[in-house]
Amino acid sequence: MKQPNWKIFLLLAFLVFGFNFRILAQELRGMDAFKNIDGDQLKIRAYVYRIGSQKDSIKISWGDGESGFIPLAYSISTTITGVRRDYYYAKHYYDSTGYYELALSDGPLIDGVINIPASGSANLTLKDSIWIDLNGASDYANNITPHIGFDQTDILFENGIIRHSLVLENDFSLDEVQYEITEFPALGFSFPEATDSIYLNGFVFEWDRPIAVGTYAIGIKLREFRPWPPGFQKLMSTTIRAMMIDVDSSMIVSISIPSFPAVELEVFPNPTTDYLYIQATGLENNPDYQLILSDLQGRILQEKSGTIFNGRLQDQVLDVGGLPSGIYQVLFRFDGYELMKRVVVE
Repeated sequence: MKQPNWKIFLLLAFLVFGFNFRILAQELRGMDAFKNIDGDQLKIRAYVYRIGSQKDSIKISWGDGESGFIPLAYSISTTITGVRRDYYYAKHYYDSTGYYELALSDGPLIDGVINIPASGSANLTLKDSIWIDLNGASDYANNITPHIGFDQTDILFENGIIRHSLVLENDFSLDEVQYEITEFPALGFSFPEATDSIYLNGFVFEWDRPIAVGTYAIGIKLREFRPWPPGFQKLMSTTIRAMMIDVDSSMIVSISIPSFPAVELEVFPNPTTDYLYIQATGLENNPDYQLILSDLQGRILQEKSGTIFNGRLQDQVLDVGGLPSGIYQVLFRFDGYELMKRVVVE
C-alpha cells in the first residue's frame, strides 16, 4: 500500500486549521512580580496573565550580566473567562552590593489592544529594580518588595468610573510605598483617552468615563523607600504592574454626556511661570464648582471648590511656581458638566 505523503497532509491541516491555532497560543494580557531578598539571595515569583495554553517558562535578565528562564510552577483560572494566571518561580544569587534591574520578557500580547498598534506581534518586557546589600548586619539586607493584593482581573465599574484596587497584600512597617501611573512596557504604547482623566485616588486606580469600547493597556509603578539613615530615604525597589482593562458597551452607554451649555472658560497667562488666573462666564443657576489642576497622567496637584455667584467665576488663582516645566491640565466642573484647558508652565 502506498504510504501517505505526510508533508502534504500537514500542509493541508495548516491551511484548514491554521487560523484556529491562535486559540491555543499563549497570548499575554499582563504581568507583575513579587521579590523576596535575603542578603545575596533573590527569590522571584512572576505572575503572568494569559489567554490559551500554559507556557513552560519565561525569559529573565537578572541585571548582573546573567540571564535565563524562570520555570512554570502552577496555573489557576481568573474571574475573566479564558484568562489564566500562571505562576513562575526562581532563585538567583548576587556577588556584590548595588542596584540591579530585572527584565522579564514574554509574548506576544493579545490581538486588538486599542492603545498598542499591532499588539498581536508585540512582546512585553517588564523592568523592575532591587537593592542588594551583602552586609548581613545591615537593616537593608532583607526585603520583601510590595505586591498588590488584588488580581489584575479584579476590575469594578461604578458611577461611570472604572476602578482597580492597589491595596498591598503585605505589611510594610518600615517602608514607604509611592504609586504612579506609567507606560505599559510594550512597543507602540500610548496612554488611553478618557472623558475626564485617568488618575490615582489614594490606593485606587480610576479611569473616569472611557470613550470607546475595547481592551486597553496601562501600567502602575510602585516605588519602595526605607530610611537611610534616619532622616533620609533609600530606594529599595521598583515594581510595575502591566495590565489590561476591558471596556464594554455598557460602560459607554450608561455615561452618555448631555448637550453642553454655552460657558466660556479662560485660563491666563498661558504660558506662565508663577500663577494661573481662572475665569468663567455664562453660568446658570449659580452651581457649586470644582477646579482641579493635574498633570497629563491625571495626578491631581491642586484642587479648589466653591459656589458660583452672579453667573460667573472670577478671581480664582492657582500657584504653579513650584511645578516643573511642562504641560498641565485645568479642569472646571460645574452642575454635572466639565471644561478643560491645557496650560504650559515654563
